[in-house]
Amino acid sequence: MISKIKNKLSILFQYKNTLSTGNHIVRDMARVFGMTRVPALPLTLDIEPNNHCNFSCDHCQVTHWSKPKTNLDVEGFTRILNQFPRLHKIKLQGMGEPLLNKALLPMLALAEQRGIKTTT
Repeated sequence: MISKIKNKLSILFQYKNTLSTGNHIVRDMARVFGMTRVPALPLTLDIEPNNHCNFSCDHCQVTHWSKPKTNLDVEGFTRILNQFPRLHKIKLQGMGEPLLNKALLPMLALAEQRGIKTTT
């Protein structure tokens, strides 16, 4: 039993990013001990910077929406980041085209300042 736990704990040495190390440890320990719920904050998050697109593709549901066009602003993005202090990676993508959001570059800069990897 002890050797099994020791082998499982060896995973701790693979982490080099201190921002997410705690969450990785908690996640992996939950897996080792068969927990059904992980008591840690998420490491990755998908954030939708806007809900509209500059194309009108017939096959896309966004084209046919009657929803008002919205954009996430830097303040809203900051509120989201503040709720997830151990965030490691963000995907800035949703149903809309993220490059249409004029606040996208400041959001990317803010994520970079916090050491968060981003993709679109």
